[in-house]
Amino acid sequence: MSDDHSPDAGPVIIWFRRDLRVHDHPALTEAAAAGRLVPLFVVDPALWDSPRTAPVRRWFLAGSLRALDAALQARGSRLIVRHGRPADVVPAVAREAAATAVLATRD
Repeated sequence: MSDDHSPDAGPVIIWFRRDLRVHDHPALTEAAAAGRLVPLFVVDPALWDSPRTAPVRRWFLAGSLRALDAALQARGSRLIVRHGRPADVVPAVAREAAATAVLATRD
C-alpha cells in the first residue's frame, strides 16, 4: 500500500482469497497497521457452483472459513463472507464500508 493511512483515514478491506491464515500474512499485517480492518472473503459462484468442484472441496473451504473467522474474532474482528463475482462484490463492500483501500495477497 503506497498511501499513508492514519487511524482517521477509514477502514481497509483485507480481501482473503487463497491465503486463509492470520499469522505471517503480509496484506493482513499491512491492513492492521493502517487502522480498522474489514476482513472479506468472496465465494465466487464460478468456482463454488462449478460441476467440477467436489463436495469435499466445499466442505474444506467452509471449515477453513470458520477457522479464519474464529482467528479473527480472537483478534477483535469478524470475517465478512459474501457470495458473488469478486469484481462486483469487492467494490460493493468497499463502498459500504467507506474503505480507503483494498489489500490482498497474490495468488
